[in-house]
Amino acid sequence: MTEDQKKDNAVIRLATISHLPRILEDMGANPEQVVKSVGLGLNAFEDLEYLVPYTSMGELLARCVQATRCEHFGLLVGQQIIASGLGLLGFLMQSAHTVRDALEDYMSFAGLQDQGAVSLLNSINGVTLLSYSIFVEDVQAEEQIYDGTMAGHQNIMRGLCGKSFKPTEILLSRPRPKDTTPYDRFFRGPIRYNSEYNAIAFHTRCLDAAPVRTDPLLYDFLKHEVEKKHAEQPQTFAEKIRPVLRRLLVAQACTLAETAAHLGLHSRTLNRRLQAEGTTFLAEVEAARYLMARQFLLGSTQSIAEIASIIGYSDTSAFTHAFRRWSGTSPSEWRAQRKNTDVKD
Repeated sequence: MTEDQKKDNAVIRLATISHLPRILEDMGANPEQVVKSVGLGLNAFEDLEYLVPYTSMGELLARCVQATRCEHFGLLVGQQIIASGLGLLGFLMQSAHTVRDALEDYMSFAGLQDQGAVSLLNSINGVTLLSYSIFVEDVQAEEQIYDGTMAGHQNIMRGLCGKSFKPTEILLSRPRPKDTTPYDRFFRGPIRYNSEYNAIAFHTRCLDAAPVRTDPLLYDFLKHEVEKKHAEQPQTFAEKIRPVLRRLLVAQACTLAETAAHLGLHSRTLNRRLQAEGTTFLAEVEAARYLMARQFLLGSTQSIAEIASIIGYSDTSAFTHAFRRWSGTSPSEWRAQRKNTDVKD
């Protein structure tokens, strides 16, 4: 595994949280001073295409919490996120044929907005989870990011399904806050803290409904524009397929054929393009597994066996062997070492 495969230079579009300076100001903090502390200027929030490293966004939210002493600052930011705030992708979602189409586009073209995490739809027994998992290491304020994203997801679902939309449950990996009032007031549904996942749960029947603003003709036009913009992203081919691999791994469908089909390519073409960049499909899958394993080990309470299953290993011993090959230590030892380091820091 090369250093380039280990490293993930993920970025996020700052316009998604363009209202952050106003929230800081409303809470009595100095927006210019706070954003400057992470190397940004207020003008960056006015640029619809401005990208920042995903880790910088985490650092910014951590500074916001410090400046405002508000432990639910991320939730406040997320409450302002709506589909149209996602730019072209958001308008595509609003005009989709069905809510399912809208959310599948959201996941397929998420790289236009957010390259540091993966969203996934999973339906079982009449309930669907729209989850969000960060796959960038050493991100500060993960709890704030997850709070904000779940709030944003709820707003997006309300925008698609109508104001009467209500989740069946909100799952947050954060510990239960001392004051749950802000969460109860916004989500208006059952909240499960200390969850293994960060997700919004809702009735699966919602997926087959038409969005409130459905417009099939506009949808077809926007889909072409979004696909073109996605193809023009300044990324190598390997960088483009990595978010796809992560989603397929979690969906237990990460095969060469499935990946190629997802990208609209023949398997031989996919292999050839990766080889031209000095990598292989197997190497990219291994890199994705290693990255996801590290993030789950640090960012969740899931057992080693559960993590092994999520990233495609049939048994714990196979995962442990692979992880030892990647890192030189076992998953449990790596988790303990990293958490001990974090406590000392």
